[in-house]
Amino acid sequence: MLDERAAKVLHLILSNRVITLRQLELQLGSSRRKVNYDLQKINDWLLEQNLPLIQNKRAHGFTVDEKTKEIITGTLAKVKLQEFIPSPMLRNDMMLVKIFMTNDYLSVNHFISSFKVSRNTVLTYIQKVRSESERVGISLKYSRQEGYWLDGDEMDIRTLILSSLARVVQQPRGLFVLKTVYDEQKKTGAFDQSYDAIISSLNRIEDSLGISFVEERMKEFASFMTLLLARLEGDHAVSVTSSVMKTIQETKDYQAVESMLEDLNTKLSGKEKTYITILMLGLSLRHDNQIYQKQNSKEFNKITSEILSEFEMLAYVEFKNREQAVKSLLMHLKPAYYRHIFHIPLSNPYLETIKEEHFDLFLLVRKALRKFEKFVGSSLSDDEIGYITLHFGSFLNDQAIIFTRKKGIIVCPNGLATSNMLKRQIERVVPELEIVKVSSIREYDDSREEVDIIFSTVPLRTQKPLIIVQPILTSMDKAKIIQEVDFILHGTKSFKPKANRLMQVIKSFAEVHDEDGLYTAINDILNGNTLDNIGRYKPVLKELLTKDMIQFEEGVDNWEQAIRIGARPLLYTNAIGQRYVDAMINNVNTLGAYIVLAPKVAVPHARPRDGVSKLGMSLLKLDRSVSFADNDPEKDVNIIIVLAAIDNESHLKALTQLMELLEEEGNIEKLIQADNLDPIIALIEQYS
Repeated sequence: MLDERAAKVLHLILSNRVITLRQLELQLGSSRRKVNYDLQKINDWLLEQNLPLIQNKRAHGFTVDEKTKEIITGTLAKVKLQEFIPSPMLRNDMMLVKIFMTNDYLSVNHFISSFKVSRNTVLTYIQKVRSESERVGISLKYSRQEGYWLDGDEMDIRTLILSSLARVVQQPRGLFVLKTVYDEQKKTGAFDQSYDAIISSLNRIEDSLGISFVEERMKEFASFMTLLLARLEGDHAVSVTSSVMKTIQETKDYQAVESMLEDLNTKLSGKEKTYITILMLGLSLRHDNQIYQKQNSKEFNKITSEILSEFEMLAYVEFKNREQAVKSLLMHLKPAYYRHIFHIPLSNPYLETIKEEHFDLFLLVRKALRKFEKFVGSSLSDDEIGYITLHFGSFLNDQAIIFTRKKGIIVCPNGLATSNMLKRQIERVVPELEIVKVSSIREYDDSREEVDIIFSTVPLRTQKPLIIVQPILTSMDKAKIIQEVDFILHGTKSFKPKANRLMQVIKSFAEVHDEDGLYTAINDILNGNTLDNIGRYKPVLKELLTKDMIQFEEGVDNWEQAIRIGARPLLYTNAIGQRYVDAMINNVNTLGAYIVLAPKVAVPHARPRDGVSKLGMSLLKLDRSVSFADNDPEKDVNIIIVLAAIDNESHLKALTQLMELLEEEGNIEKLIQADNLDPIIALIEQYS
């Protein structure tokens, strides 16, 4: 039987033209022993199915021809739940789902029958489900007369199930597991019938409202609606206030939900229709033709523009196409607003990758969203901030490539932010390729796409060269893309020396104390772990604020002189020209003392095009403060940090570290009290 981990290994092998054992280890975060164990499981299963075994070709890797891929994929689709072992986490979520949708008696024996595990295992899962439910105020109860049921506020119960269901649907075989458990309770084909009807209704709603939902969110909505309609056959009414009902029922979305329920031949109360409308308002959008004409659009537009301005100020960048940036961000923030105020959970399966690959950007976006958090009355979840980070990441691309390029498209069922971020990353990794289109699965038409390469986050049937990629690229993914594009466009394989050969060369010139460690390090390099920063290098704070960039002065006559003196180290090293200094002063004269970002600290700057030759920072410490605004003590400054950014990105890491330094209580005073370089350098190194 295939378990979930082995199924993931098989999916990776089928999704790649060729993949090495080491690449599997790195992508899965597993040891070689575990991966080999999974490979043995896969081949045992393939043997049972009378399918060709997967071989590791020496000096090449694992590869499966297209015909065999189709056969294996087709066989996988027919695998029964008994032949597929879900992970403990997936079983926990499915247990919650089963309890939620079932109005009849449920006992331990029902779970044993559904999940094909022992009584003790089921009791362990029940305890975990009980603990998880209690964390959100829900009790998992049992009696001999009624079996297991969830007890608590119905809105809270649904919120709990939405979180569990999102995790299930995001799994490679999640929908299949869900369908199997649902059909056990109802009848064969019942899940597909309801799910397909809801998807069809959502498609009609898209046409009538001039919008396009993100496909992954549609899957979650249709799955939840299927379960909810089953639950509503019992007595499980939701509570919605009359004021919320009045507000929601005035929207076109409410009318669309009424039409959907008519299509489904389902009659529900006004409260339930209001609840379903709220869920739909929280669905992420790919596009919205009428976003500026909708209810509260002026208010949302204003707050969105303020968030962008806040980010530009925090990150010292300027968005070239501001109107497009506002529209893109607005399409995420409006659903986020409804998700937040009505406690609709959002699960972001890419959150950890976003934090690992774009942590500096994540922190800056979190700060920029403080205005939105004030607007909605509480903090946003990291999952939500992660998706918004992708929007900002896609806005920052300002690389202009003017030579003729081959053409590619991206097919991605995830949101607009994820798709655009993926587009940006691929264009930076392989600049010889132009991504001409980002498409959802529904929009994709293989026969009409005249492109050289297709990048997709899901398998597709196509005659064109196809590269399967992750929605958020890691260094390993970037290395694979370079290799695959070289092979497809040029018929060549990127040259890669063998680790053993490099070991021999190194040992002939140096004494090696840890051969295993060196071998692993070389393999990491060869397999792409040095590709984290494809694009511009992002220096840390201590690489910019070096000793020769720091000055001490007793005092200055005025703020203009403070900026001119503060910029001297950058002028002397030709990082900037005099025009940049004049531009910084002009900005303060025009815009006011906006550069005073923290008590006693100013960060003057201008645009890269105003005369920046290379990235730089300098620091001037004044014994006597200088005022950047008359009669305003809050604008008195002792620390002037001049920033010269060359683009929208390369300074972000150092800037984030500087902000962390300035925000820590007591650090600004330490800078002001310093009478020599040592304490300042020590602080800078601490945060670098």
